Amino acid sequence: MSKGIVIPTVMVAVLVLANPICAQPQPDLSSDLANTLTHIGISVPVLTSVSLTYLGNERQERAGRRSGDALLVTGAATLALKEVLRRARPDDPLADDGFPSGHASLTFAFARAISEEYDDWGKVAYLFAGGVSWSRVKRNDHSVEQVVAGAALGWYIADRSIHSRGGLLNGVIVRETPAQLPQETAAGTADPTVAVWSRTW
Repeated sequence: MSKGIVIPTVMVAVLVLANPICAQPQPDLSSDLANTLTHIGISVPVLTSVSLTYLGNERQERAGRRSGDALLVTGAATLALKEVLRRARPDDPLADDGFPSGHASLTFAFARAISEEYDDWGKVAYLFAGGVSWSRVKRNDHSVEQVVAGAALGWYIADRSIHSRGGLLNGVIVRETPAQLPQETAAGTADPTVAVWSRTW
């Protein structure tokens, strides 16, 4: 199993094992924590990405742009799946926006994007994503399956963003400098050239 899959798998396993199957809802500290994590679950990744992009050094800007790219695409994919699949939520059978969990998809997308540039902060981001995912199940906003699907979706999209030149939005957010692009050597010359645009119609 690759290193990139281990952390999300462990986080989801902890989430599932930490949630009692037949627990009666009772006001307690864990409920307060769940409410807090749910309320800050989307704003923390978004504000952090924006802050890194516009206030950070070059490395921080790169991490902010990658996470911003991942968050936008993950958000759009999550909303599209909710619209197409129209699954109920555990706490509201009439709601049709339960699958997948948007909080889980966005926080795991953020964690995957940040962990590419900052290993230690990535671990913190994964803990935060796991906590937010736990909060969604604890509050009965989502089932475990909805949260796991959201986490997997967000992680996958962020991973694709990281491994694509210009991000998934093709350079709208991610701006790679010529030094970051792979260089090609023209036949018969010693000077490297940079491929700026290549499109086949």
